[in-house]
Amino acid sequence: MADSGTSNSRPHEPLTSVAVNPQPHSDDRPDAHDPSKGIDHQSRRGSLEEPLPAAAADVASSSAEPGKLQDGRLTDIEQKTSYYAADEDTEDGAEPANLDDLVGLLERKLALGDDGSKALLRQLKREPVLPTLDLAGVAQLLKSGRVKRIIAMCGAGISVSAGIPDFRTPGTGLYSQGLERFNLPEPEAVFSIGFFKKNPKPFHLLARELFPGTYKPTPTHYFIKLLHDKGLLLRCFTQNIDSLEHQAGLPQSAVVAAHGNFDSAHCIKCHKEHTLEHVKQAVFSDDICCCTKCGG
Repeated sequence: MADSGTSNSRPHEPLTSVAVNPQPHSDDRPDAHDPSKGIDHQSRRGSLEEPLPAAAADVASSSAEPGKLQDGRLTDIEQKTSYYAADEDTEDGAEPANLDDLVGLLERKLALGDDGSKALLRQLKREPVLPTLDLAGVAQLLKSGRVKRIIAMCGAGISVSAGIPDFRTPGTGLYSQGLERFNLPEPEAVFSIGFFKKNPKPFHLLARELFPGTYKPTPTHYFIKLLHDKGLLLRCFTQNIDSLEHQAGLPQSAVVAAHGNFDSAHCIKCHKEHTLEHVKQAVFSDDICCCTKCGG
């Protein structure tokens, strides 16, 4: 940066010995807090009122613009601030608008050379997977034939249009209704195995509402089934327990039900498998489903 002063500008004054080796504050003396010595208020005031070093006084007493010395020269801090501020934006004075601009800015900031680091960074400039970030872009990608192994990761949102409430929406979510409808100590208790062993009734009430046949699959479920039929679906991971994926026609081998569902039922004691009809009969008769082997 060019010197903003005139030809008669003088160099910065060297630091004085006071600035290089500052005098200890009165509190720093070994006996500063010795009760027998008392508190030397005059000494404390004196240490706070010591004159500033010449260079510091030059800046402090200046009436020029902030960050400048009396003769108009920029301070070291101002020079560094101006240097970095001038390089904050891209070459055209605007913030990076896309990935290419960002990579270019990083190249300049990091001063990358031809040692391979620049080439590594430029690998970020790859073609985006989706042509557009909307449904049309997804459809275009699928029709291009570039994708062959698709994973579907599903949550409660894909079943809301079927009439099944999600978990956390205030007022309508299952958790917000739980305490009133099921008399639970906390909403999440309806899915707790420990609470189920003590009181299985609330889960049976919820299971009756969600039992297969009560709700129909949504377009999203049928879309996932279509991916499977075309050989594009690698796996469907779902948090939902409603088994609508199965009702839409997906085989159990294509679905990973993270929280379980109505596709199968086992005894929690002896692990004997039971038919869905056995569970349905107990649930809809307002009874507790028990194991036919151990009674658990």
